[in-house]
Amino acid sequence: MQILHFITEGGNAMHQYDDFRKVEVIDGLYKINSRKVAMRHRMHIGTIVSDAMMKVQFIGGGYVGVIEEYFISRLEPGDVFTLAGRNLEFVLIKDMTALVRKSTSKKSIVPSWNGGRMPLSANLGRKLRETLNRTTDHRRQATEELKALKPLFDLQQQLSKVPKENELLIEHIQTAPRGRLSPLRLSV
Repeated sequence: MQILHFITEGGNAMHQYDDFRKVEVIDGLYKINSRKVAMRHRMHIGTIVSDAMMKVQFIGGGYVGVIEEYFISRLEPGDVFTLAGRNLEFVLIKDMTALVRKSTSKKSIVPSWNGGRMPLSANLGRKLRETLNRTTDHRRQATEELKALKPLFDLQQQLSKVPKENELLIEHIQTAPRGRLSPLRLSV
């Protein structure tokens, strides 16, 4: 419920900012009606694999978030990148913290994450979901590619769920004591 509150209202902290109201509830369905918000989401989607991380904060103080050190190391002062839904101008690195300022630039570099090095494009992802959705209808024959991917889809179904074409699956992994992982799954 906290996630839904955050994406529809901006949560308790960001409710006064329209930028944090990304999803609208229309006739009981959660929908993204803004093309800009949809494109921003597609550009930031991917599995994030942890690498050496660096704090990002505003030059005048104020924490923004964290980003991979690899990405920051490729930036030059004045480069603009997107993080936490904001365009930020890179200023310098000080004490293993990337210092930034807000930018009004319309163009920005999208951060690269280790998990995003082989992302699916929005069109490829859509086609894969359409094809998968069609082949779940048992009257249709699966392609050779989908037959090869079947063990992965079966494992995903066993561990959680394979979302349908019109569904969004959010998975949260919570670290338990002694480093064991226990999944908490939410399907919307």
